[in-house]
Amino acid sequence: MSSSLTYFGLEKNNFHGKLPENLGKDCRLQSFRINHNQVEGSLPRYLGNCKDLKLLDVGSNYLNDTFPNWLGNLDQLQVLILRWNRFYGQVDRSNSTVSFARLRVIDISHNNFSGYLLMNFLKNLHVIKEGYEKKDQPQYMMDVLADAIWNYAFGLSFTSKGLET
Repeated sequence: MSSSLTYFGLEKNNFHGKLPENLGKDCRLQSFRINHNQVEGSLPRYLGNCKDLKLLDVGSNYLNDTFPNWLGNLDQLQVLILRWNRFYGQVDRSNSTVSFARLRVIDISHNNFSGYLLMNFLKNLHVIKEGYEKKDQPQYMMDVLADAIWNYAFGLSFTSKGLET
């Protein structure tokens, strides 16, 4: 199955049940948002085939899975939101070769992760600070299309000291 779908947004609804196990090998998704629903089960492994995926927000659901290290090899992934789910286990395994090369936002809060957060994982998040080292305004998390600018940070919320904005 081939699809030209690039944006998948079903956030803040009352959807429940499991996500489909397979959408096909030719995935063109750039943004996948199903946050604030009642989705359960595992995070579908087909998302690892979405080489253009820039934003993945599955926060505030009932997903029950281990940390998706297999997403670390998606070269375009910039935003990863897993908060308020039932993810468990270690975030990084020392034998893992994941890089998360372009990740700028990661939220794994309010899950059941355990163990140590290894330095190898944190070292790979070096791109987060790159925008602050440049003197001009960073141009990240957006695509300039022929007729519009698509901002992947639009609609993201951040929580600091218990206040969500």
